[in-house]
Amino acid sequence: PARARKIKSDSKDDSDNIYSRYYVPGTVTRKKEEELGSPTSVLESRRQYVLQQRQNKAFASAHHRRIVKEGSCRIPQPRVERIRRDSWKIYTPHCTILHRCADDTGCCPTERQTCAPKRTKNVDLYFFVITLNETQGSIEKLTFVNHTECHCVDKAKQRSALYEA
Repeated sequence: PARARKIKSDSKDDSDNIYSRYYVPGTVTRKKEEELGSPTSVLESRRQYVLQQRQNKAFASAHHRRIVKEGSCRIPQPRVERIRRDSWKIYTPHCTILHRCADDTGCCPTERQTCAPKRTKNVDLYFFVITLNETQGSIEKLTFVNHTECHCVDKAKQRSALYEA
């Protein structure tokens, strides 16, 4: 077995060196208590740390459950979209609400996936229209694509599908 090597010193300033002949018993214990606290306070600090870790785990678990329940990529979310069809026409209203599947509407299990439409449906919406240089307005029916169901798709596959189209 390895033995502790004694450090020889004749200095009277070595009162906390346990190998010195001037060592005062209890000096190391007092120093440890000054730096770390009493054994009771060390145990209490550890207990508080473990309690905090359990609480943090509970918060993280609750957040995860909320995202799975409310933020999963399943149900399209309403988004306001501006109408920009013809620059010489003024549409009223100039915006509409369509349901969308996107990364800001649903969360996928991995970063390599994106939230995309699984099913869509065309919707017809009617707008008041004023054409520039005309005094009389009209009503126009515009067709939009509304997302009706979302799912997660691999980003690489989605990009390659866009290039093939």
